[in-house]
Amino acid sequence: MKFRLLRSFVSALALALAFPPYNVWPLVFVSLALFLGPWVCGRLQSQFPRPRDFVLYVFVYLFSIYGLGFFWLSFTLKEFGDIPWVFSVPLTGLIFAAHCVFFCFLAWVFYLFVEKKFSHPETLQKSYLKKSILVFCVLMIWEFLDLRLFPWTPVHGFGVNKYLLASVASLQTWGWQVLTYGAIIGSLHFWSRGPFKGRVGLIVFPALCMGFVLGVGFFFGFRKVKEYEVSFPHTQTVALIQGNIGNYEKKLAKSGLAPTVRNVLAEHTLLLEKVQKEWESHPPENEPWVFWPETSYPLFPVNRSQDLQFLYDWSLQLKAPQWVGTYHTRKSVFGGRDDVELDYNVVAMIHPKTGLVGHYEKSIRVIFGEYIPGDEWWPGVYEKFPAAVHFGKADRPVALAHPDPEGPVFLPLICYEILYPKYVKDFVAQARKDYPGREIILVNATNDSWYGSGTEPFQHSLLGRWTVASLGLPTVRPTNTGLSQIIAPWGEVLNQGAQNEPLVLFGELPVRKAQKRY
Repeated sequence: MKFRLLRSFVSALALALAFPPYNVWPLVFVSLALFLGPWVCGRLQSQFPRPRDFVLYVFVYLFSIYGLGFFWLSFTLKEFGDIPWVFSVPLTGLIFAAHCVFFCFLAWVFYLFVEKKFSHPETLQKSYLKKSILVFCVLMIWEFLDLRLFPWTPVHGFGVNKYLLASVASLQTWGWQVLTYGAIIGSLHFWSRGPFKGRVGLIVFPALCMGFVLGVGFFFGFRKVKEYEVSFPHTQTVALIQGNIGNYEKKLAKSGLAPTVRNVLAEHTLLLEKVQKEWESHPPENEPWVFWPETSYPLFPVNRSQDLQFLYDWSLQLKAPQWVGTYHTRKSVFGGRDDVELDYNVVAMIHPKTGLVGHYEKSIRVIFGEYIPGDEWWPGVYEKFPAAVHFGKADRPVALAHPDPEGPVFLPLICYEILYPKYVKDFVAQARKDYPGREIILVNATNDSWYGSGTEPFQHSLLGRWTVASLGLPTVRPTNTGLSQIIAPWGEVLNQGAQNEPLVLFGELPVRKAQKRY
């Protein structure tokens, strides 16, 4: 049993190392093969542990994955909720354990079914294929459920490779899951039969199957990259502002503390001046674009003209539109009332020709960071916990169209919203319906400072780029503390800024049609 638990932990460690920032993506295969081997190989059927031991095996695997991959959640609880380390660390462990228990229950039910149907000696030789198909179906259901709680799957690790990531446009996430799990289970199934048994077969068959999977992925990915390079022949000059504002300062600025607000504006003013100097010395051929991170502008430009004037003046000086992560407040429906004043996390678009073009309000909020679950049924919870942040939820996503009738349409996705494929795809589909024939560009305004300097910014970036590659849309990712990125339609990072320092990330974004100056 100790060996099985060690193998379970090693499998989880391999999967953690496959993801950024470590990027050893072939370990995805190793992790899944080590974990799934005892489930699939009929040769090991007689050695299967008791249900209790089997559930423990699964629990160790899942808990190790969450502990190794999502340890930053303890930092988030501390930063978001001001929970001391002595409480945030065990609370994080409890959250992981609760999630694991749910899936361990499913594993237990699955084990009992397998044990009942396939463990009899007289049917063991006939059960290989049926058991393999059953395991495959359970894994698909497993991934579907898990995706709803944590928006990731093991196959996302392949996105570290440029061409495998580009293939997502053709294969999508489910295609990669079918290929990967099918190859692993199929190889183990054939290895466990007669002439293929043995250590040599255990190496040869998985290697051949994985070679097939990679061949399919590289084939579709290489074709897609070449296709996009032709489809996006032009570039647009962009500048991404990274203010590197600390969490304490952001909290004070959100509270409207005047000195801190002035300090935050001063920091971003220095970056805008850097943009101005760069473009004066190297004038862009086309209209340049400036992007701010999530909630980087500490005032309410959508509501108050005096707050908007600062941004509009800079658009005039730079001769460039800006997309600014900021705040908005309006009367909203909450707790049975329709006159509750709520703040919103928004991206506002300001153009030097027209002023304020419009704003997008965040739809998918972070639990406990931007609202408390169940607040609609208990509106008074915010009075009980006055330190809790309460942002409103958008009625619907709003695209920000360039004033030029033939110009591009920008779809803001604030922070984690880009990790929800269905939300993004529906948003894109609606924009294409509302603005037929116009180019679509994603703007993933982000603030990952709440998650520390561990693995979260890298994971967030990878999963976001997976969405980008599946849609084939040029994307900019301005962040407060990093990783700020300019992303090609096939998901490749064309330019990336350093972490935890103020900077301006300059670059060229691939587009189908260059936007000329007004």
